[in-house]
Amino acid sequence: MSIATRTHFTTGELGDFPGVQAWKIARRFETRALPEPARVGGRRLVAQSMIADVADGLRRRGWRPEQGAAR
Repeated sequence: MSIATRTHFTTGELGDFPGVQAWKIARRFETRALPEPARVGGRRLVAQSMIADVADGLRRRGWRPEQGAAR
């Protein structure tokens, strides 16, 4: 199944895309900075529509560079 047709991702899978460690994504949910997504088998299933919110939350925390910033 291609990424474009996926509707949900685990925090580990999201960590693979931007190169951010999965624990940092999970921490945003644990601290209630982002609403807790649905869980299946103990894993968070983050809807594709929430990915922009996750990225913004990581930027606000300083765990992801601003868009267009030098690495």
